[in-house]
Amino acid sequence: MAVSIAVLAAGSNLPPIDWQFEKYPDPMHKAGIVVAASQTSEVDGGGIVTALVRCWSATGDYDVRFVLDGQPLISPDARWQFDKGTIRSGRWRVSPRGNALVVPDSSINEMIKGIRSGNDLVLMLPSDSNHRYHIPLLGSSRAIGEMQNLCKP
Repeated sequence: MAVSIAVLAAGSNLPPIDWQFEKYPDPMHKAGIVVAASQTSEVDGGGIVTALVRCWSATGDYDVRFVLDGQPLISPDARWQFDKGTIRSGRWRVSPRGNALVVPDSSINEMIKGIRSGNDLVLMLPSDSNHRYHIPLLGSSRAIGEMQNLCKP
């Protein structure tokens, strides 16, 4: 599965890159497509984080995850904040590869709503107190809106 993601060079002073949008054939459902919206950002203290929102047109299922570059995750605990709002916390699932936190199904709609309407998302992991994962949300509303239009089962 190839997702086109624009990657910022570590240590660069480039402006945030708009959210990327991609669709490709669904290998599990021959008549469907997978649609993805993503944003890759630098991490305070070094590294890269990719916010990835995907859906499958054949089923209408959504997946929201945060893929981290670097050490494998050791805890499913996460804290996050949209803009300057309340810091929220929860236990998410660690991906099988151990490099991503996966938002649980019960929180996906709320997370997508926050990503579409916010300007900035900060993800904080208690097991990695040295990093604050800043994810610019510029262009997320457009990319996720296109995704939702294409992903109706």
